[in-house]
Amino acid sequence: MAADLKTRLIQVFDAVDADGDKKLTVDELQEAFAKLGFPPLERKTWGHFFTVYDNDHDDRINLEEFRKIHEDFTKWRAVFDGIRSQEGVVSIEQAVAALKLSDAIVSKLGRFGEAGLIKYDAFIEICLMNRAITMEWEAMATVDGQPDRRSVTLESLAVAFTKVYKIERDSTAD
Repeated sequence: MAADLKTRLIQVFDAVDADGDKKLTVDELQEAFAKLGFPPLERKTWGHFFTVYDNDHDDRINLEEFRKIHEDFTKWRAVFDGIRSQEGVVSIEQAVAALKLSDAIVSKLGRFGEAGLIKYDAFIEICLMNRAITMEWEAMATVDGQPDRRSVTLESLAVAFTKVYKIERDSTAD
């Protein structure tokens, strides 16, 4: 990460950390990304970032988690901006191709898009679902830092899909 960006992220993080505890709430996270120039998302989508990135499960985002969110969110935004139509949507087919989505995620896409189209907020939720699976897979499929697919257990897969289910359930509750 470039020094200027690292400094900027720390400045924004500190500026929105209202109580100075070095951890952000959902509202503070939303405010931080607004200050960084990101388009708004629904509050529940910001909550889904916690489902995926809150590694210590304290319902707050620390600076390292914030940096990782920024890194991934920046990539997802660039992908969306690169494939979206003038109406600000992408087709399910475009999302599948651009994100190289798993079959598990593709099976859920019909619930996100109307007439096969996905808006920005739903696109980010799909990215979060895909990231949740990837993060859990990476964590469970290593032994001494090396890939080892034999370490994948039913329980570890359940953790990944529980996170995806929470995002999906919250997204379809509207």
